[in-house]
Amino acid sequence: MRSVPCLWYFVYMFRVRLRRIIEKLTAKTKPKKIIVCMLYYLDETP
Repeated sequence: MRSVPCLWYFVYMFRVRLRRIIEKLTAKTKPKKIIVCMLYYLDETP
């Protein structure tokens, strides 16, 4: 991970933080599958 600056942040964000969010959302009811998607092109005038 030393080749790209700040790559560690994205790895942490998608591995640790996203897992915590999903665990909080599914704490009471466990779904069969979880699909994670990422929004992009949020600007209305691309």
